[in-house]
Amino acid sequence: MLKASDIDHLYPFPAIRCRRIVRDTERRLGDFRLDGSTAFALGTDNIGVFLGGCKEVDGMIDPFRNLSEADLPGQIVIALSTNAIADEFYDAFSIEGSGRTRPAAWTKGAVTFTTPERLRTVDEFTLEGRPVLAVGLVDPRCSVYRARGWTSSGYGRNDRPQHLAKFRAAHEREGWRPPFLLFTTRPAKSVSPNQMLAPYSLDAWWFADGRHLRTGAPPASRDARSTETPPEPVGVAC
Repeated sequence: MLKASDIDHLYPFPAIRCRRIVRDTERRLGDFRLDGSTAFALGTDNIGVFLGGCKEVDGMIDPFRNLSEADLPGQIVIALSTNAIADEFYDAFSIEGSGRTRPAAWTKGAVTFTTPERLRTVDEFTLEGRPVLAVGLVDPRCSVYRARGWTSSGYGRNDRPQHLAKFRAAHEREGWRPPFLLFTTRPAKSVSPNQMLAPYSLDAWWFADGRHLRTGAPPASRDARSTETPPEPVGVAC
């Protein structure tokens, strides 16, 4: 069985940091820091992280640019909820020498970008043989979980949240899956998190205040500080 120490080396520093909060009151519980122990707890207990109150799309470019520049031994895979958002990210990152047409998936440093439907194209070649450290979804309106698809003669079902769940499952390792992080402008108290569990194949949520999102390598003075995140999940009740 996988142990926390088995993946510690994949998270040499917490490249995603935020304030962890109680959902209803937004009272601060401590710090959320995606280090090895936190990633292990999220991945083995199948807990997602709901980062509400994030900036609009144009304000999310810089945090993901910082994240892409982090010196990590693996990849963070980010699904962008719409083609328009994917186009905006692709243009902002100006992938040199790649042409003007956005590919199904593209990599910039430590981050691989795609859309939920195109996660199937993110293979070992795209990841350059590096392990997946986390799977994120940029969904400003928090609507992807409702897009469960439809069926009719001759057409398959496009279950958008399940594309993310299946991608995580494909990268499972001895009962551990890469943590799932949802980045949205919606505050957690404005949505029904229980309704979002089954679509993403999750068992519980942690909630974080996206207004305090920090990414990339932390300042040296804080790098050695242990995570303040409580060890036990609060779950959807908070």
